[in-house]
Amino acid sequence: MDNETTRTEEQAAADAQLYQRTGVDPREIRMVRELFHDPETKVETQRLIAKKFPKAREEMPELRVRDEIEAAKKDLHATLAEIKAERDKQSVEATRLKAIQEAMDDPKIRLRPEEVEEVQKLMVSRFIGNYKDATKLYRAETAVAAPRLDSTVWMPGQQESDDEFYKKLWNTPIGEVGATTRDKLVAQESQKMLHEFQTGEGQRKYAPLMQV
Repeated sequence: MDNETTRTEEQAAADAQLYQRTGVDPREIRMVRELFHDPETKVETQRLIAKKFPKAREEMPELRVRDEIEAAKKDLHATLAEIKAERDKQSVEATRLKAIQEAMDDPKIRLRPEEVEEVQKLMVSRFIGNYKDATKLYRAETAVAAPRLDSTVWMPGQQESDDEFYKKLWNTPIGEVGATTRDKLVAQESQKMLHEFQTGEGQRKYAPLMQV
């Protein structure tokens, strides 16, 4: 009888005894034993056992230590992620402030502090990537065009057909009696209208006579 045959017979006898004591197929026991001794499967095997039998974890200190190390790694990664997020936030803010300052210093833009908030809103709503372009658009959209009097606008009283005094003044040729009074009236009314436009009253009062 050769050695191989002897080992096979001895293994069969040992398996029979093991089965009698445990009632478990010896092949299953050998497979589990191999899983425990293989570095690639040992930890996962322990986890499966601990999941099925929580009390067994106390008998596997290596698994507890490994879990504690992995938990510490997760905490460390979370902390590093927070630090990175804060640095990124600071970097974005620094870039934003630099862009604002450049727009303020640009002689063609001269972004004013009171315009920054509205310009930023415009950048978000219109997907504009820089303060200079957004400032130009903001001013273009918010600028109020200076009122321009139409060539057909007449001074107050010029077309008053029921007021002979004003009608005579407007129709008096230059050099004749009454022309000086008319010129004084024109100057007076002109100053009055100028003041009204400066205070904003003129835009409302003469709106029907204006073309903007």
